[in-house]
Amino acid sequence: MSVLYIQTAPPPQVENSDAVLQEIDLLRNHFDGQTLNVVPTNNPAARYPRQLFGLHQLRKLKNLQKEASSVHIFYPVPYFFPFMHFLKKPIIYTITAGISQRAGVEGFGDFRKIRKLVVASNRDADALKKWGFRNHAIVKPGIEFNSEDISSPSNDQPFTLLLASAPWTPEQFDTKGIDLLLKSVARIPSIRLILLWRGLLEDMLQQRVHQYGVNDRVEIINEHVDVHQIQKRAHATVLISSRPEVIKTYPHSLLEALIAGRPVITSKTIPISDMITDGKYGMVLEEHSEEALVEAISKTMSNYDSLGSNVRSFPKNEFSQHAFLERYKEIYC
Repeated sequence: MSVLYIQTAPPPQVENSDAVLQEIDLLRNHFDGQTLNVVPTNNPAARYPRQLFGLHQLRKLKNLQKEASSVHIFYPVPYFFPFMHFLKKPIIYTITAGISQRAGVEGFGDFRKIRKLVVASNRDADALKKWGFRNHAIVKPGIEFNSEDISSPSNDQPFTLLLASAPWTPEQFDTKGIDLLLKSVARIPSIRLILLWRGLLEDMLQQRVHQYGVNDRVEIINEHVDVHQIQKRAHATVLISSRPEVIKTYPHSLLEALIAGRPVITSKTIPISDMITDGKYGMVLEEHSEEALVEAISKTMSNYDSLGSNVRSFPKNEFSQHAFLERYKEIYC
């Protein structure tokens, strides 16, 4: 078995900071596959029409697929790229982000021809069913567990939130709730915030931190670090979004927090919220607003002990790398 993995995003400026590429590397190493990045630029900030992806290297694509038993494409939304018409091997297409019911499917008829449409949640599978697709499968992400126990921060440490999902574009300061988070930190003087960045748009971030007057309470880490070590300093992890298609269905940063025993704050728009349920493993925002986020942070702080107790029962084995690889083995065969 040999699989050709198609990447549809430029490599991140900070190494190992992209969850989708981590999953592709895990699969490639396990199934002895090859990878091809079809984006015509290595600049993550550059805008390039997606309908042109892969067309600049069709010859290489055709040669690589000769050695593969199947082709596996990863992209946030269901979009049938023009280069896919040149693929002769069975296609597996993983939709990495949450599905927007309003957006629909571009290339609806063509998607019926592929072997499998892969999503990570029941919510997204239900969306595909409503559109008439039956060639789909559910595969939850695989997270590397750290056997070291992470104790809660000491009581004398300021309540600290961790955000470990940075924006790719200026618009995502809004859609991924970073502006709302900084405003909320400004309104709650007792909390601290750690931001794990990915090398992009740091100047815009610094301007916002200064604008909201939270310089002394926000720590920006713009390099590759051991997230496990950062989690030791944080009480909870936050990741919100106004749109499902800009966030992974099960964001690694939230899963890593839950597996480490930390409650999370997220949005109803992100499918992982179906597992969180407000007050069980964390808090879920029903709306994308400053008031909703301030309330969620306040509830997390006041109910921290009970949330921490609940999180210890989080079903982490559902997200093991072994389960992830076995599920894809079934699909490839």
